[in-house]
Amino acid sequence: RAGIAGSVVTENGAIVTMRHITSICIRIARRHDGCASALAAEMIGPSGLRSALIAGEPSSGKTSLLRDLARQLAGGRMGRRYRTVVVDERGELSGEGGLSECDVLLHCPKGAGIQQAVRCLAPDVILFDELGSAEEVQAVLAGLNAGVAAVASAHCRDIPSLLRRPCVRMALDSGAFDCVVALDGRKSPGVWRRIYETGELYDYQSHRPAALGGGGGVSGLFGGGRSESPGGCS
Repeated sequence: RAGIAGSVVTENGAIVTMRHITSICIRIARRHDGCASALAAEMIGPSGLRSALIAGEPSSGKTSLLRDLARQLAGGRMGRRYRTVVVDERGELSGEGGLSECDVLLHCPKGAGIQQAVRCLAPDVILFDELGSAEEVQAVLAGLNAGVAAVASAHCRDIPSLLRRPCVRMALDSGAFDCVVALDGRKSPGVWRRIYETGELYDYQSHRPAALGGGGGVSGLFGGGRSESPGGCS
């Protein structure tokens, strides 16, 4: 994956191309099979799959966890095979392979892809990267009302900054996600610090002490592990 900086050319307020390239940020994606094993176990509740938002700063392992979580759920590694749909708008989730047992909607806008999956692919769970628009929130809600779980990611520095994002707050207020998985940060990619039940997050808005609980042992992408610690995904 390459991010490009330079002079942006716009048309009617939309970016159409770039010129005079000044720098390129190259990110090499790699599969990390097994990195979501501990998280996958937490996603299965008494009434079935839970909907979750994986939150963390850039390079904290959100996409790698999503990719491996899809692989494990679809492959029956959690005791049964879940019909799994991956809506991969930018080609980042499925680009490294490993999702042959999933239904993948490649280069499909997330909002439209979620609706298409619910109507045509009979999924148990839909996974997609970066919750970013009101349309996507409404599509997730429509899917949940149809009995489909959703797992997505969101960029944030910590839990208070996550709650300041209007579309994320809309999703949490409406009950689109059962829990938020707070990642440890770019220094520990793939390590989740704590799982917050959605109701716990409102303690941050009222400045009351957050209730403790949720989460468990955690494991990182590159081996080793961390015990749970309180706080956000700083």
